[in-house]
Amino acid sequence: MATSVGETAFTRSEALGLLGSSGADGALVGHGEAVAGVAHRIGRNAQRDHPGLDLQLIELGALLHDVGRTRTHAERPSTPPP
Repeated sequence: MATSVGETAFTRSEALGLLGSSGADGALVGHGEAVAGVAHRIGRNAQRDHPGLDLQLIELGALLHDVGRTRTHAERPSTPPP
């Protein structure tokens, strides 16, 4: 795990591990990966005007943006009440 200033706090593999250990199912992981891909493309375009952007950090943030759903959605019943 990176610890120096300017280094991303963890790797993509570690982020995926965090999602898995948090109880994320395949659909949630797939959604995070899709959002991360879009965020990476947006970040790459934004680098033209902001060359210091950390694309890996942007991608990891997008990958993990719904990690809390592993808790909130687990508390909801799978079928709506009558």
